Amino acid sequence: MYREPDHRGRSELEADLGAVSDEVVAVALIDAAHHASPDWAIEKLLVATGDDRPVVAKAAVVGIGALARREVLTADRRVWLALFRALEIPELAGVAGDTLDDIEIYGTVGSSYHRGAQSDG
Repeated sequence: MYREPDHRGRSELEADLGAVSDEVVAVALIDAAHHASPDWAIEKLLVATGDDRPVVAKAAVVGIGALARREVLTADRRVWLALFRALEIPELAGVAGDTLDDIEIYGTVGSSYHRGAQSDG
């Protein structure tokens, strides 16, 4: 069932990311992908792509696509590695393909290092 992502504070998201419930963690990942700082969100999403719980890993992959659609996804080798690994997992392959499509359409914004260097100049 779809629900509109909520704009929540980092402390609330952190608490939910540490929850026992798969669904609570998945919702927090999606909320983070849509509303949190992209640099913070991608770190949480990348960790979650390796989660043993399919619902959590799937939400993380979908979240990476959301960052791409927000046009704030950094060019990070770890993203590609996580997505290519997800393509190998039957439960994640479809959403990984969709996320790769999102990246193809919306692109990435370069590395966070480069963004920081541009703002200094």
